[in-house]
Amino acid sequence: MEKSRVRNITSGISFPFDYPDKTLKDILLEYYIKKTGRWLLGNEGMLHARYGGSHWEAALSVEFLNSVRLYLYPSDDLYEEIPQVNHETVRWLLSKKEKTNEKLNHWDGVTWDTAVVLRCILLVSKEDNEYFSKKENEEIIDVGISSLTWLFKRFYEWESEVKYPFGDADIAQILITATIVKDKYPEIFSSAEKNIRSLIGEKLNDRDILEDISTFLIKTKTYFQDDKNTYFWGDFFQTAEVTEALTEYYIFLKKSKEKNENLKLFCDAIHKALHAFEIGQVNGMWGTHADTCRALYSYTKCCKSMKIEPENQIVFKALRWVCDGKQTFKDGSFLHTSFITVFYAHALLEVYRSFPLSEKEILEIYDDVVWCLGASSSDERGKRLLAEIKNKELLEHLEDLRGTNTNLKKILYCGTFTSLYTAAGYVLIFYCNLSKVSMGAVSVLLAVYIAIMGLILNYEKIFSKRSKEYDQFKTD
Repeated sequence: MEKSRVRNITSGISFPFDYPDKTLKDILLEYYIKKTGRWLLGNEGMLHARYGGSHWEAALSVEFLNSVRLYLYPSDDLYEEIPQVNHETVRWLLSKKEKTNEKLNHWDGVTWDTAVVLRCILLVSKEDNEYFSKKENEEIIDVGISSLTWLFKRFYEWESEVKYPFGDADIAQILITATIVKDKYPEIFSSAEKNIRSLIGEKLNDRDILEDISTFLIKTKTYFQDDKNTYFWGDFFQTAEVTEALTEYYIFLKKSKEKNENLKLFCDAIHKALHAFEIGQVNGMWGTHADTCRALYSYTKCCKSMKIEPENQIVFKALRWVCDGKQTFKDGSFLHTSFITVFYAHALLEVYRSFPLSEKEILEIYDDVVWCLGASSSDERGKRLLAEIKNKELLEHLEDLRGTNTNLKKILYCGTFTSLYTAAGYVLIFYCNLSKVSMGAVSVLLAVYIAIMGLILNYEKIFSKRSKEYDQFKTD
């Protein structure tokens, strides 16, 4: 009854998600994601992006459709159509690859495009391996090794030979694809790594390739509007790409449990990049249409991956803007433009599966967002994000000190017992007129004992100081 009353108040007003009894998830899937999927599928079994000959648009369309299928019922017509179109698109992409003089594969000679296309081909071939012939699967592995080698080569030539204006986003896509390949296709990664080491030799030595790429991205960062609590890369599109790449690599490192001294550096960078999105949004937008769609996708995805609660009003305001009827058309496209529609599709899907409020009914979300607007501010959010980083650092340091303190106590107990026992023996010998040499030995032993005691007391002071710092931090 109450919902009907609210519905009557808004009658005659056209706004997105005008289904008060449905959850945001249901609305997005039924009225937006499926329609966009249908538009991207094109006609007569040929992906829409293929009409324009765009390799990267085709690859991202396939990636989107492949993910959407997981949320469809087998009775849905899209469910049956997607696999066949995706397989044919992968075959088409394979036929469009080009070779360098070194017989390395790429698409259009563009780093960003090649990284996206390679990821798409490997994803589909692994999930639907049985739909490709033995010869096709062998070709996919060869292309995977060759293309990844080309991407590595482009990175190591970036500052000397490659002159391309979309730098940080390209490097980010290399890191995303290379991280996924190392995680899911280790044999391909290992072969490509071996190839690049033989190609560039001493320049690489024993360095870790993914570490080189990720730290390079950190070095190229700037600050959004000179705010030192943010990290920024050129514009919001590139910042979105880099944030996703660093998050992908950070999660991979945490999952693999590889010891990495730069983990804190990556975590800090991701938090500061997310804060840039939060203070940089203007009227639901982050610059252009494509930038806004990419930023919404990356912010939502990375918050979930990093287990950070997103600013609900930031996500919902951007979603409200991209889904406005003046630009999101009834056929499912975004301004009837293929390349923006691809980014729009990925943003919708990421909100569908990663936005915490998507499980709620739409009126509840509007209500929650209204309350959020009065309860938080960008400055306060920035302080909280930095506080989370400081909290993690203090906890980790406290655990290290606890471990050190425990070990030193063990040394103290053993040292005390041994020293006292030995000293007692020397005292007895001394009273039996031991020579001056023995007196010297006693002095050395006492000096060592005093040094150990001093070390223990020093660490006790440090541990106590850090504990007080952490207690004060929690109080603040």
